[in-house]
Amino acid sequence: MRLTKLLVSLSLVLTVFQSIAQTAPTEINYFIGTGTDTAYFIVDFKDSSPYASDSSYAWGVLFTNSISGEGIVSLIDSLDMNFTASLANGFLNDISYGEHKGIGGAPDYWSTWSGQDTSSLSLNSGLSTVVSHNDWFALSYTDFNPAAKPGLPIAAWNGNSHTIENVTTWLGQGSDSSIFIIDFNQGDSSYFEWGFLYNDSIKAADVLIAIDSAEIGMTINMSSFLNDIIFNSYSGIGGSPDYWGSWSASNIGNWHLNSGLGEYLKNGDYFGVSYTDFSPALRPRANANNLNTISVLEFNPIKIRIYPNPTTEGIYIDSHVKEKAVIISQLNGKVTLETEINSSNYLDLNSLIPGVYILNIDHSSVKIIKE
Repeated sequence: MRLTKLLVSLSLVLTVFQSIAQTAPTEINYFIGTGTDTAYFIVDFKDSSPYASDSSYAWGVLFTNSISGEGIVSLIDSLDMNFTASLANGFLNDISYGEHKGIGGAPDYWSTWSGQDTSSLSLNSGLSTVVSHNDWFALSYTDFNPAAKPGLPIAAWNGNSHTIENVTTWLGQGSDSSIFIIDFNQGDSSYFEWGFLYNDSIKAADVLIAIDSAEIGMTINMSSFLNDIIFNSYSGIGGSPDYWGSWSASNIGNWHLNSGLGEYLKNGDYFGVSYTDFSPALRPRANANNLNTISVLEFNPIKIRIYPNPTTEGIYIDSHVKEKAVIISQLNGKVTLETEINSSNYLDLNSLIPGVYILNIDHSSVKIIKE
């Protein structure tokens, strides 16, 4: 099926709110182009699982006087690092955005829409549609039986708005690095990020274990799934009311749901977990100007490993440590125990009352929990 062309001009008044939620088109925060006028652009890939929950995206477009639908698509294509479009003779063939792909004829085609808002979008006749100040222009990948209207979008994000240089808190050792984000989705200060150093690759679950061990105030409950995270005043308890989703990305603009904490991270990867009701699934946020930076103790998961933790009686400290002297202190810094691990690398903790402590050994610090 071929898309035809028609000149159409629509207008509306829109107030753009810079909100933390990601479920409404009025929350657009990525504006592309330059000029005195603004329009709004939606692309809906109509994906099936696993990408169905975040298949529709919205951008703001800046220009002066007017711009065509084709001009909008070309502008996004040239300036958004995650967006690629194939245009030929005034027709739109293919679009890819992160993990989302809409290939013309395989199996569906791109339709073009205009409207007062997302609920009133109607088919127009193609990319030659003239777009003026405050207009909406939208695309939907559909089989035209009938043509499927674009759904409610989430805001597209600028992949260049956050880089590894923005990360101030680092854990681990090695030549490769990734960024790990925990987002409770409970306000602007409820998301946290860590940089993690390693060699070659590392399992996401191991990064989360390292964060849990290093960060005072952090409690994580997980098995094959991530159940609960509590960090200082924030809590995300599985099923009360939401659940943790896990996400991967190569930059902050192309998050996609992954298969869970068994995923392996490679150099430059982003990995995030987000507490969400999955209606839609909310991505982990990151904003170079609005991240909740924290200070944590350095933790090297290769050099020192403590188990079991939590414990009721004692712990084993893996044999890679060079020094045997151990100092255990309370969270306020008061030293509770000074001793040495024995030849079996076992440390008896029966003298400690239940609580959270900091163990210092071989120039490393680890949080331990005595139950």
